[in-house]
Amino acid sequence: MEDTTKIPELEQLLQPFLKDNLKIVQYTTKRLTAAGENYGSLMLQTEIKLKSNTDPTTEKTLNLVAKLTPSNEFIKKFFRTAITFKKEMEFYTTIAPILKSIQIEQGVSEIIDCLPECYGARISLDSKSNVVDDGAIVLLENLKLKEFDIMDRFTGLDFETTKLLVKDLAVFHAVVIGVKLLKPDVFKNKILPHLGPVCMFEGLSKEAQQQIVDGIIDIAGANHECVPLLPKVKKSLLESWENMKNPPEPREPFATITHNDFWVNNAMIKLEGNKPIKCKIVDFQLIEYGSPADDLIFFLFSSVRKEVLDLHYDNLIKLYYEVFIKTLKDLKCDISPFTYASFEKEINTSAKMFQFLHIMIMLRPIFTPKKAATEVDNLSEQELLKDETISDEYRQKVPEMILHFAKRGWI
Repeated sequence: MEDTTKIPELEQLLQPFLKDNLKIVQYTTKRLTAAGENYGSLMLQTEIKLKSNTDPTTEKTLNLVAKLTPSNEFIKKFFRTAITFKKEMEFYTTIAPILKSIQIEQGVSEIIDCLPECYGARISLDSKSNVVDDGAIVLLENLKLKEFDIMDRFTGLDFETTKLLVKDLAVFHAVVIGVKLLKPDVFKNKILPHLGPVCMFEGLSKEAQQQIVDGIIDIAGANHECVPLLPKVKKSLLESWENMKNPPEPREPFATITHNDFWVNNAMIKLEGNKPIKCKIVDFQLIEYGSPADDLIFFLFSSVRKEVLDLHYDNLIKLYYEVFIKTLKDLKCDISPFTYASFEKEINTSAKMFQFLHIMIMLRPIFTPKKAATEVDNLSEQELLKDETISDEYRQKVPEMILHFAKRGWI
């Protein structure tokens, strides 16, 4: 079913792609994501019919995804749209081209390929404005029509898919560090200004924050193995809230761009048969300057099957590190500061600092039953925390994560 949403000045936005050769004949839009799949923005599947200016018989179809600001005021406040939408636009228009260019300059044979192509972006219809408004939009390639898809968030990722994503995440983090080391002025002036802290979950009321902590404690208390850990769990959650509100300075030398929301729904996978062959990382609204371990820990414990973590956690950490180091070597960077021991320290610090809370909060929407998910237009703080969003999978996952973190001395 087509959507009534219109995109003002679409041809002007696409002009760098159209140049003088093509013009828009017509376009249609429809909602791309179902309730519960995306909360921070309005996603539209957009089909654009083009004709050649020089040969009217030549027609072309351009399939894109239009990412717009949500109309819901609670969501705008909760996701800090005025900041996060601008971050994503700058990532695609400024940062991503720099990452590719540094690899080309250094003679790297395999250029980073885990980022979608951007066809245009703006924060306002007013070209002189620096404020995100309802005219803001990012136009991206439609990956679903290129056989990329999102994996099942309830099932979690298998070992082969997890390895693919771990490798791409390592390349992404390392290339950013390559820019920092090889072109410090470019990094300081072109990239770093877009990596300020976002303070996730700051938009939640104090009552909601307390309700979240109490809910986690209640669910954990139903598991006899977790009962002795409850004081540590509560202490860790409350300390994590404080760390979120007053984030520490990024730790060098590992500090890089962190995605901050890298989980199943933000990694689109292309399969060949049943084998994952390529990944595209999406949704860069929450990028910050921080530890790569933040993304790695959050991804593994929010998105990967329990049996995979039980069997392969150490191997996955080593795989990330090996690809990370190889990427820095390919860029001809000095790898001596990036020892495995120092990387293990990064992981332990990230897990204790904020990721326990981050994972615990996000497990709830990740495992919200589809029938209980609310459309983004109708979402409110009360809807986010209603009892219907607590699934059996969530009740099972909470004690699993607590026991994982306790086993590793992270709580």
